[in-house]
This record gives sequence, structure tokens and C-alpha cells, in this order.
Amino acid sequence: MENPMEKREEKVLQREQPVEALIRHLPRLSTERCPCPSVNLARASFNREQVIKTLWPEYGADAKAVEALVVVLSCHTQAIWWCQHTRIVATTLIRQYVSRLLECRQVAENREGAGS
Repeated sequence: MENPMEKREEKVLQREQPVEALIRHLPRLSTERCPCPSVNLARASFNREQVIKTLWPEYGADAKAVEALVVVLSCHTQAIWWCQHTRIVATTLIRQYVSRLLECRQVAENREGAGS
């Protein structure tokens, strides 16, 4: 039996732009260790959103790349991380992490294919 809440969420996701859906479904940012939580949370959320929007044209059409992007973004839930890095640096770091994750995935897929 399907959960009516899940059905509702699916319908909402279908109407949203993919990048907006991704942003909305990421884990919330944590204000742990933030000297000024309310200001830093707003700034960090804005920075994260801008990084995602910058990277979306690069990854949006590739499901594996989007999945890797979500994994990497989900690992960076500290608001202070997004505040301590300029958007350019954060974009570069996230791009590098996604690239490494995709490379690891490719190696794993190649090993699986060679083992069959």
C-alpha cells in the first residue's frame, strides 16, 4: 500500500524544476559551532544554493552525476563550512569531490564488468 504523503511529494517534485527539488530535499544545514547561527544559516543556505545553481548545468543531465552531487552536498551539512569558503572555492571543492566520487564509481563498475 502506497503512502499518500509520498504520492503528494512525487506530484510536487514533478511540478518543480529539478534543481529546486534537489535544493529542497537536501539535509538541513546545522548551526553547530556557528558564532552567529541565524546570520550564518541564512548566508550558508544562500551560498549552498548558489553553488548548486552554478554546478547544475554541468551535472543536471547526467543522473549519476546528480546522484554524486547529492551525496557530496549531503556530506556538507555544517553551515559554518559554507560560510568559511567563498562561493568560488566551495564550487571548486564540490566539483572536485563529485569528480572523485564519479571516478570511484566508474572504477567499481569496471571491476564488476570485468568480474562477470
